[in-house]
Amino acid sequence: MKIVLFNWRSVLNLNAGGAEIHLYEIFNRIADENNTCLVASCDNRQITSQELRVGKLHVTHVTSHEFLYPLFSMRFLPKVLTRKFDVIVEDISKVPILWPLLTSKLLSIPFIIIIHHVHGKTLFEELPPVLAHVVYVYELLMLRLYTFFKPYVVTVSKSTKCELKTIGFEEGKIWIVYNAVAQSPIATSNSKSLDPLIVYVGRVKRYKRLGHLLKAVKEVPNAKLIIAGKGDSDVYNVLRTLAKELRLNSRVKLVGEVSEEEKQLILQKAWIYVATSMKEGFGISVLEAQAFGVPVVAYDVLGLNESVKNLRSGILVRDGDIAGLAKAITLLINDCVLREKLSKGARCHASSFSWDRSAYQFQLLLNQIAKVNNSKVHCR
Repeated sequence: MKIVLFNWRSVLNLNAGGAEIHLYEIFNRIADENNTCLVASCDNRQITSQELRVGKLHVTHVTSHEFLYPLFSMRFLPKVLTRKFDVIVEDISKVPILWPLLTSKLLSIPFIIIIHHVHGKTLFEELPPVLAHVVYVYELLMLRLYTFFKPYVVTVSKSTKCELKTIGFEEGKIWIVYNAVAQSPIATSNSKSLDPLIVYVGRVKRYKRLGHLLKAVKEVPNAKLIIAGKGDSDVYNVLRTLAKELRLNSRVKLVGEVSEEEKQLILQKAWIYVATSMKEGFGISVLEAQAFGVPVVAYDVLGLNESVKNLRSGILVRDGDIAGLAKAITLLINDCVLREKLSKGARCHASSFSWDRSAYQFQLLLNQIAKVNNSKVHCR
């Protein structure tokens, strides 16, 4: 089965995140040599070739500017028209680009759309007001347009599936293929910080509402906090200013982007991981923390309420309740029995997600598509 994949970013992109990892980990497992192409942007200057192999995927970088990707992705249109792909897959990590869907209908090729989450109101946290309104309307209209073509849909959580059903996608064509993480080494008591250590390691964006975390830590005596990960410099500046206003400079470290090794070291030392997002598609960084046996305190919002099992792998707090956040953190710091129970539950919960299993779930969808196509051929 020949497959062409479209994604705004390559896994080699400097800003690659959960969507890119999800696509790569799955298709690197199910692809055969020379039958799967990824068309994406890549801003990594160390990658000098536009055509290269990454694992089992043949990758074409059509531009180094991701916001020009919808236009430059059309460079690949002649190959789609002539190479007779069996399936076209569009991974929407930002907004739909439409032309792969229209081409699939023109050529009668099965089409799969991957949607990690509907951005919705989070756009108003990340973009200037006028642009946020434009993108908000564009995303909604485009997704509604896609529903008329009745595509196969892959998403990463039950929460997002419910959103997509509300928009108008057919429930019977929505498949859940979860995110996953590699299983992590067991963190021993010796690897834990001597002082209570609260951490957040992930994307540092406005919609993550990390200011809530700082305000909660203010109410937790003697606890230290590390915030790390790729993010906007202005968001980090706001957090630095807030930490100073709250007189938390001695207890808070804002370390910026970290390597994989540094991230693992932080998680090994952590007592508690905290997530305060407005919403998530699923919450892969939360799952990573649980793989290290770190209990998670998170807001009870879409995505996080699926990646965290309340009182089994962490504690869910009412959305926006900073006092409740501080109370849950304090409870876990003071109650070592509960913390150890949730630590074991966190590792157990994380172990139920694996990339091999996710690849198998996606392969089942491809098998169904192949079966439907074969039956159509026989009917003719």
